Amino acid sequence: MIQFPDYTCLPTPHVLYRPHKKGNRDFFDNLALSKQEKQELRDQIQLIQITHQIDPQTTNIPAGKIVKQIMVIEIYLNQQEFTTSLLEKLDERLSLYTVFILKFPLEKEELLVHYKETLAKEKDGKHFKIFRRFRTQEDYKIQFDGDNLDQVYEMLIKKMGKDQLQSKLDGNLKESVELAEQLEKLEKQAQRLKKQMYAEKSMRKQMEVKKDYQTVLKQIQELK
Repeated sequence: MIQFPDYTCLPTPHVLYRPHKKGNRDFFDNLALSKQEKQELRDQIQLIQITHQIDPQTTNIPAGKIVKQIMVIEIYLNQQEFTTSLLEKLDERLSLYTVFILKFPLEKEELLVHYKETLAKEKDGKHFKIFRRFRTQEDYKIQFDGDNLDQVYEMLIKKMGKDQLQSKLDGNLKESVELAEQLEKLEKQAQRLKKQMYAEKSMRKQMEVKKDYQTVLKQIQELK
């Protein structure tokens, strides 16, 4: 079960989207969603609502230089699988720092947060650029760590991404995310080379690919 402190809970959830809800057209228009994206949202999501508000008024934690407020958004899904890119598109366009609670059928829950940075200028309805997604099915009782909301938001991401982020970078979240991205690309490259190595018929070509494969493995080891 995922729990945020009661003192951050809104008296009544603020519904952003629900099928046949008055104002859905405005919601879609404000997000600048395509026709296909609107249909995917209708097919996969039955409810989007803000349930918790984390800011100086509800927590006595000062606003940060970047993060002034964090909204917890519940997404009720119609099925066990959903298009994660759709959620990215929503989060790019909502002008909020967010943490998502995904509610699947059969009472399954996940916590999801994007590491994102503010765009210098809004473009195509987007306020943020998303770099990486972190999600977990673990039970969480959220505690706020940090002297301001910038730090609180960073700590939430670090906790959720603890299995993916490198801890040796002195707590620098941006560098940890960039390193995780680099490692992921190298690991995919290594998998492709390994597959190619075993598929090659020529021994000479096989040895060439093996050399490339070992080089990539060495790069991965050096980064870890």
